[in-house]
Amino acid sequence: MQIFDDQDVLALISAENAVPLITRAYAALGTGSAYQSVKQTLPAGDSGFFLSLAATVPDFGYAITKWGSYIPGDHARPGVSSSTILVSASDGGEPVALVQGMAVTIARTAAATAAIVRRFAPDASRVVLIGYGPINRAVEAALAATCSFTSGTILTRSGKSHSPRLEAMALPGARDAVGSADIVISATGAHSPVADLRWLAPGALAISLDGAATWAGHDDAHALSDHDDARLPSLARAFAQPPTYRPRFIDSAGSGVADVAVCRLLMESTP
Repeated sequence: MQIFDDQDVLALISAENAVPLITRAYAALGTGSAYQSVKQTLPAGDSGFFLSLAATVPDFGYAITKWGSYIPGDHARPGVSSSTILVSASDGGEPVALVQGMAVTIARTAAATAAIVRRFAPDASRVVLIGYGPINRAVEAALAATCSFTSGTILTRSGKSHSPRLEAMALPGARDAVGSADIVISATGAHSPVADLRWLAPGALAISLDGAATWAGHDDAHALSDHDDARLPSLARAFAQPPTYRPRFIDSAGSGVADVAVCRLLMESTP
């Protein structure tokens, strides 16, 4: 059995090679030729949780099951996340690899976000990132590598984040920044709204990597999710259709088929 750690993921996975495969994985799920389970959660300590999910993309040759956890931090210590993925051959069932560490989840999330932007907002030029932790830093790099944007803003509580590509502002300026953006991506860890969909300009798109609760002003008629129906999520259905629909909000919590895509890259990138 092969074992991959964070260093292997950083060396072998990039947005350039992951975005096309994740796009194919979403479309396969949307046409019923890939499958994923409902994400299961269990309580872990004070407000923490364990999670598990499974998925298979037979055309890729692999199935995965993922076990992770999150224990929130406080003023004395940071939050702690974990992730372990067991990879099997889709036609044989025997485990063939173990992927340990959070780098694979961060890489998958960033590349999946870039795939979503390329699909639903390929002409976007101005991006706003709400939050600038490891996830949105990876998202920024993935967008820079695979999408066309010319300017943008980072919104954080302090307004003191540093990026080679984007200016930084404090959250009190969120309304104006969101209103001037083509794409707004939130990854804050918040459990209540940090922005309002009614601030968006016509034709703009918001993507939440935190869950739907971090945005106010929902209109379900113009929203997609990667987990609203495990067998056929609305995001996967949209990937399987001609690219004419323009959503206003996408709740992207992490799709099992996207994990299969990055695990295939790991398997195919090694002798």
